[in-house]
Amino acid sequence: MAAARQTSQAPVCGPHEGKATQGEGRPQPDHAEYKIQSGCATPREPDPREINHQGQSQEQNIEQLLEARYHHHAAGDTGEAVNITEAATQQLRTWGQYGRAAELCRESLAWLAPGSQEAAAFHQMLGVLAQDRGNYDAAELSYRRSLDIKERLGDQAGLAHSYHQLGILADARGDYGTAETLYRRALEIKERRGDQAGIATSYHQLGILAHKRGDYGTAETLYRRALDINERLGDQTGMVAGYQELGILVHRQGDYDTAETLYHRALEIRERLGDQAGLANSYHELSILAHDRGDDDSAQTLSRRSLDISERLGDQARMALSYNQLAILAHHRVDYDTAETFYHRSLETFERLGDQAGLALNYHKLGGLALDREDYDTAETLYRRALEIFERLGDQAGTGASYHQLGVLAHLRADYSTAETFYSQALGIFERLGNQANMAASYSALARLSEALGNPERAVVCRVAALVIRLKMGVPATAYVQATADLRRGLGRERFRAALPRQGLVKVGVTVRDRSSWWHWVGFAAGRLGVPEVGDCARALSGAGAGLPATRSSRGRMCLIWGHGPC
Repeated sequence: MAAARQTSQAPVCGPHEGKATQGEGRPQPDHAEYKIQSGCATPREPDPREINHQGQSQEQNIEQLLEARYHHHAAGDTGEAVNITEAATQQLRTWGQYGRAAELCRESLAWLAPGSQEAAAFHQMLGVLAQDRGNYDAAELSYRRSLDIKERLGDQAGLAHSYHQLGILADARGDYGTAETLYRRALEIKERRGDQAGIATSYHQLGILAHKRGDYGTAETLYRRALDINERLGDQTGMVAGYQELGILVHRQGDYDTAETLYHRALEIRERLGDQAGLANSYHELSILAHDRGDDDSAQTLSRRSLDISERLGDQARMALSYNQLAILAHHRVDYDTAETFYHRSLETFERLGDQAGLALNYHKLGGLALDREDYDTAETLYRRALEIFERLGDQAGTGASYHQLGVLAHLRADYSTAETFYSQALGIFERLGNQANMAASYSALARLSEALGNPERAVVCRVAALVIRLKMGVPATAYVQATADLRRGLGRERFRAALPRQGLVKVGVTVRDRSSWWHWVGFAAGRLGVPEVGDCARALSGAGAGLPATRSSRGRMCLIWGHGPC
């Protein structure tokens, strides 16, 4: 699936305080190893001696493969014709020829017994192709047809796969609760069967879900559990996925050196395997890392390298992601014309693919571009276009991000009542999803709005809620700290202290368990930055809620959070 991690993942707000991000936020390649599978038990790879003749184009190769399929079927060798269909469908999917691939699947279904395992596999693939295009209702219908067949056959391995795939669909819609239920149903079956590779896959996917919710400690635990199994099994592809996701996790926590190490570990395995699509994926992530480090020249080079590979493979979905990344880089350097060109190139590619989620992502990004150009009418049109698609897809995370940005727009227009309505709607969605990063962004936006309305006491409540969420997540919070410190200076110590929401934080679920050494550094850093009461408030709440992840030393974690660099 190409669009918004879509990857990977709900987005995390970057260093720019108060900005909620859509879907996966930054565009990221799909985790094909773990997310979308054909459902065919053992897809046959085309024999290079049959289809890769010297001088032939990829299109000629696939036509030759399909001709072989026709002759096998005409000769009554349905099994081999089905095997060839599986291989051809996978290649057509890489090229973004989803309609042609679906036509082959439907044709093959007509050759098969309706209740057979092979028919279940093709229904599953039709679901994958529909999901690729953002047609989530059609995808669910196909997945459930596959599931029904597997239930009648008592195919436990197939049932686990169907539950997993339905979980991915719920995840894409932003229905994280349903996704978790389905992933765990799949995991239970795999555990009963002793399917170690399948167990690793489920742990990994549950890690991605925790990551999207902003529960980074749980995400790391699950990623490492999956990685341990894959290392024991010697599963190189699974190891790559683990290294990359752990890289993305620490990247979002601001630990760029560890992220680079993990990304390069994944890259080295992909080079050994000759995994070209995976190399494009690695270069894409390294481009995002370079951008976040402020090295846009390297980011541009890496993004171009990713795009070159995707163009050679004819991988339309990844090309669209690279165009989007190049647009982001141009947008960042205030080259709005170039940014618009690349956003539209990405948009046109997703349009050709029929990928609704990808269209929504680009409308959302183009809305941000129009906002930066102060073309508020165009921004509103684009945000509403994105919102319409997100609502149609049932994408809760995208819907919340659209509400948030419409709130920003109303705020800039001094329409404070409308702004509050949109911010509150967004916050409600993010709280239901458990999306900590975007909850922090919403509280921060409501704090700015409260200041504009002359209600500094409410601003304190929202500022501190946003800040403590970021502290709980263990991610960089420099902008949040600075905004809270500025508010404290404006109000004065006593008025600020009186407004601190000691019980309010319990209500919003951002309390923390006491760890004396960790909180020593919270108090130290808060004191240096002018908000010692935040440390006092958090200590007063110690023991009331979920703990902080303890994967790095307390001092090192504080240096990352407060933007002091490595200690």
